[in-house]
Amino acid sequence: MKNLFYFSQTNNKQVSKGNFIFGLFSVLLLSTGLFLFQIYPGYLLTDGGIFTAIAFKVQEGGTLYIDAWENKPPGLFYLLILFYTLIPSKIWATFILVYLVTLLAALYTYKFYVLKLNSVILSVLLSLLTLVFLLLPNNFGDGLYTEFYGTVSVIIALYFNAKFEKESHVFDLRLSMFMMGLSFWFKEPFILMAALLLIYQFVKVKSIKERSIMFMVFILPSFFFVVLLAVNHSLIPFIQTLQYNFSYTNVKTAIPFTQKWNDININFIQVLPIISIAFLFYFYSNLQQKENRLAALFWLVFMGASGLMVLLSPYNFGHYYLPLFTFFFFVLVQLYTLKEEQNKSNLIFTIVVLISLYQTDKKLNPQFEFSIKKYHEDAITRHLSKQNDKTLFVDCVEHGSYYIKTNLLYNTFLPVALPVHFSDDLQGTKNKKRIWKELSDKPSDYLIRTYTTGFYYWSLPHNGFYDKHYELIDSAIQSNTNTLYLYRYKK
Repeated sequence: MKNLFYFSQTNNKQVSKGNFIFGLFSVLLLSTGLFLFQIYPGYLLTDGGIFTAIAFKVQEGGTLYIDAWENKPPGLFYLLILFYTLIPSKIWATFILVYLVTLLAALYTYKFYVLKLNSVILSVLLSLLTLVFLLLPNNFGDGLYTEFYGTVSVIIALYFNAKFEKESHVFDLRLSMFMMGLSFWFKEPFILMAALLLIYQFVKVKSIKERSIMFMVFILPSFFFVVLLAVNHSLIPFIQTLQYNFSYTNVKTAIPFTQKWNDININFIQVLPIISIAFLFYFYSNLQQKENRLAALFWLVFMGASGLMVLLSPYNFGHYYLPLFTFFFFVLVQLYTLKEEQNKSNLIFTIVVLISLYQTDKKLNPQFEFSIKKYHEDAITRHLSKQNDKTLFVDCVEHGSYYIKTNLLYNTFLPVALPVHFSDDLQGTKNKKRIWKELSDKPSDYLIRTYTTGFYYWSLPHNGFYDKHYELIDSAIQSNTNTLYLYRYKK
């Protein structure tokens, strides 16, 4: 009890190496438990199935943004390709990638809190609270949402930024800028957060030389990706994809802002009312001090920028909220530590965090698992895994994971026909024409579908293409969806 009291009280003495390691082990163990409760080898949702299929095709010689198309930046695709190259089993490679990035998030979350708060117990508690929301099933999904990888990049950047501000080592600043420059290659809206932190440090760092180096390090990831895309003949298609994304965000908003705010209120503020009030209090108290005012405003705007995913999209998926929920805690700690006299003792803040953990447990009921669930092949996977040099098309958006499960590629430019890309506008019409040409000119050897077909199929210029050219050969019952059917092309 003495050590517990000491580490929740002091903010003056250095944390010992032994206590730091004990806290780190606790955080990594807790993050593993949260992770394994929901993620296991072969667990892939809609986006994960698409991204892994894209990476698989590029690894096998396809050209990203041409015959392996998806409207996301290339960061996650190349990361998946790297792991597929290192680990033969794509199922296990995907699982290990997501787990390692989760551990990175946990590691640098904990290190950030220890650096800022100098308290092991408080850092462990706050890390757990942060990780619960970072790994919230509705937001985290299968761990392959691009927002997650951008968020982890920023978490690492914030740690090195805080380390630079405490120790004044320029190498830490450069690492911070590098990670911020990497973040938006996973998801474009992170560029606003990256630009904000770059400007923030440009103002604080007076050396012209260091500013120049800082900027060069910031753009280094962009230089790397531009060269990589150019070498692989994907640069121009990527630029065209960016243009496509601008038109995507300009679509008439399907979900009003009031509903998005209501989701934030229900899923975060009402879950954590005490810590939300503490956030407002620390922000207001810093506004009262002239020397802290600009910094407090900056961190508030920085957190607001993390909600850009929510504001820009005409849709309202849970993973758009992942950065906002996560960076709330980081900005809270930035605000808390701005005013030195309010954090001489961490006792009150520790009580706030403990109450918030209790509220989170009561309302969200986070679960922990410490064993890896086995990967089971279904009848379709077993059948297709034996087919070498064959092709597959999956006409159900939730099951693009069958490409890496069966090691079969697709002939179409899209692995699955996601409805958002087949609207009635000009681009949607072009996409329908293209996929029909690819489906009909060089039909896939196998087809997976449910009892119905994707809505895009209904508007293709055919007369029962599937029924005429494919025969049913197998099926598999999914635990959380309809029965899937496997068809083979009639020679």
